[in-house]
Amino acid sequence: MVKHRAKTFAPLAVATMLLASAATGLAATSGDYQRASDGTEVVMRKTFPKKSRIEVEGSGGMVLNQSYISTLLFGGGVNYFWSEEWGVGVEAMIASNSDKSERQCLEKFFNDPDNVVGTECGEPGELQGRANYGPAYVPIRQTDTLLGVHAIWNPVYGKQIILLRAVTHFDLYFLAGGGVAMSTFWKQQTTLKGTNRSNRGSFNADTTITTGNPGAAATETDLYGTAGRPGAEASTTIQGTFAVGQKYHFTKNMHARIELRNYLLIGTSSGFDNFFALTGGVGFRF
Repeated sequence: MVKHRAKTFAPLAVATMLLASAATGLAATSGDYQRASDGTEVVMRKTFPKKSRIEVEGSGGMVLNQSYISTLLFGGGVNYFWSEEWGVGVEAMIASNSDKSERQCLEKFFNDPDNVVGTECGEPGELQGRANYGPAYVPIRQTDTLLGVHAIWNPVYGKQIILLRAVTHFDLYFLAGGGVAMSTFWKQQTTLKGTNRSNRGSFNADTTITTGNPGAAATETDLYGTAGRPGAEASTTIQGTFAVGQKYHFTKNMHARIELRNYLLIGTSSGFDNFFALTGGVGFRF
């Protein structure tokens, strides 16, 4: 009985060993299994190449970190790529500026020694008692024009599926460069414009004494608000810039991008000024 069973299983054992040996040899010679769509070549053969192409872009955005001014940026640029990873470009941005409510309030701030006014800033009709205007003029730089040149590095190119319906192609890029920045600067002012009178400070404890108190009367409209600002100074300084962004390709010639950029203005009255801008744009390749 034992001999019969041994004769029965021997061929099965030999067949199993041969199959295992063949499978091991196949794995050693052919490597891990891959589908035809796997591998880097699928991505490396770019659907939207950039090498030896020129891009013309229009862009717009906003400055993110200003306390007293809202700045919108509009402009455009031209880029040229000598490889799929590297390119250079030039750009020009023009700013549209408006005062934030915080600046307007500071420039119409109240001196309220008796704490009788319900608001901190406002119009002359809100003044009561000895309260008057005590405007505060802090140093403010307003960007007007940015001109620059830059280098672009595209280390990442990829594809992504949107809502399981459409495939988009994108570049992740870094940008660095420099140029010039034209701006308007208002310096800090602690006295009322054109006078040696303090705009803010302590009032006389004796309420019957009206001389020597800080601030401007409501009728002195040239000493507070926009009219009371220090003289604006135009300046041109060196600017350096660094950005990270993503570019989405839609056709052979069209793309859209979104970018976070840092501008560093060098040689200002404080040594340097720094601000961040979020921009987007649309461009065409030729």
